[in-house]
Amino acid sequence: MPLTIFSHGGLTIFDLLGDSYDGTKVTLLPPTGVYTRIGDAGTTSRSLASNDDLFVSGKLEVDGTFYADGGGYWAGDFQLASTYAIVAGWGVDTNYTLFKARDSGIGNVEVARLQGAADPYVQIGRDDTGVALNAVTDMLVLQAGGGTGNEAAGFGFGLSVKLGNAASEVEERASLDFTLITATNGSEDANFLINLMDSGSMALCATFAGDDQSLTVVGPVKGSTLKCTSNVGAANTGVTAVEYGDGFTHTTVLTVSQADALTLADNAALADGYLLYTLPAGACIVESAYMSMAVTAAEDTTATADVGLGTVIGSTAIATLDLGAGGTMENILTGQTAANCSGTATVKTAIPTANVPLVIAAGDAHTIHFNVADTWADTAGSDLTADIAGTVVINWIFLA
Repeated sequence: MPLTIFSHGGLTIFDLLGDSYDGTKVTLLPPTGVYTRIGDAGTTSRSLASNDDLFVSGKLEVDGTFYADGGGYWAGDFQLASTYAIVAGWGVDTNYTLFKARDSGIGNVEVARLQGAADPYVQIGRDDTGVALNAVTDMLVLQAGGGTGNEAAGFGFGLSVKLGNAASEVEERASLDFTLITATNGSEDANFLINLMDSGSMALCATFAGDDQSLTVVGPVKGSTLKCTSNVGAANTGVTAVEYGDGFTHTTVLTVSQADALTLADNAALADGYLLYTLPAGACIVESAYMSMAVTAAEDTTATADVGLGTVIGSTAIATLDLGAGGTMENILTGQTAANCSGTATVKTAIPTANVPLVIAAGDAHTIHFNVADTWADTAGSDLTADIAGTVVINWIFLA
């Protein structure tokens, strides 16, 4: 049972508790196994059972500083008066305050902290063994809802950034807005809008639209290298393709390095080629091309071969590319005379040879080859292979 503290008649609180006084403190010590209660409005619900335990059944007011050297538990709201703060670290550099939450079935884990530092900061996120190692873990959830109301198109969540200015006025200068395009349950579409201040007023700069997975930029994209993954072609072995564009207007940069890509002739005319890239199925247009390509022959290293780009691979006994397949061996970039076949690059920028632009219909050849032709010298003939290396750039359009 609790020991109820009261004053009655000539008895004092010390007579009841068994006090001790040493000149600096008064010790109130009830019998072993009995806790001290102030007030009579209730009893412990926290298993108080020691003569060192204290229960207060009513309100407790502390006008000075309150020290809790152990943990604290609140079964109600924790409220601060206006203008007061939660201070992390309390006067000690690099100290921090943690915010933890229960990871189901695992335990309490850190989800955020107030970190003391030269520039103190708020850190949000986890670093513990309960985090998935091969999947995304949501560590910051931002929520907006209308309670029991039905949200409609245009409803959203905004994240505002306020910055000071030369007049020490801290105001909104940027914002990220997430809005509903379609609010129908099960068919929702959302937008992500980026807003920045322009000449003193907030302005929409870019919109990511969920309904068609598009990006709309209001102003020019300066100094950009927008890489593209839509409506692109396929690079062959020994060729690496980097795609720039918007899915319709393309610049494809091919980096080439392939050993034994060509087979040459011995004391005879012959054309050969190597497939670099295949355009996607459908109607395409090639507008221009650039190449900086070197041929390194095993034997005929001084050959000044005719080199170019075409939709048909080089073949047959011809000395120049224009003689074969109706010119389609060089219809993207007309044949150029190489300085040698010992590794010196042939560099050329050109529009398509026969037509400007070169229209490639759905049923036409969509392949792009690097082709060579020459009347090859009389060599030992034991190794007629040649390596190719360099860069090819194709500007083209996907129509449909």
